[in-house]
Amino acid sequence: MARAGSLRRQAARPERGSGRQESPLAGHLIEAEQTDADRDEFIKLKKWTLGGRILTAGVIQHDTDLPVMVMVVLEEPGAA
Repeated sequence: MARAGSLRRQAARPERGSGRQESPLAGHLIEAEQTDADRDEFIKLKKWTLGGRILTAGVIQHDTDLPVMVMVVLEEPGAA
């Protein structure tokens, strides 16, 4: 039988994946459109604008024999 204290702690935990919505940064992020180049480079990605800059977070894998990598990039629009 579970103790009441342990049940209370479990109920107070936020659900998985809800961290971004509770973050102070979340109110400043505006979802941005993904380009064809983004889709070619990343396996999975999310893209936002943040204060005039573009924030991209995604997963890449250069070869099937290599591990996947998580990349987070903050760039100025038009920078190459």
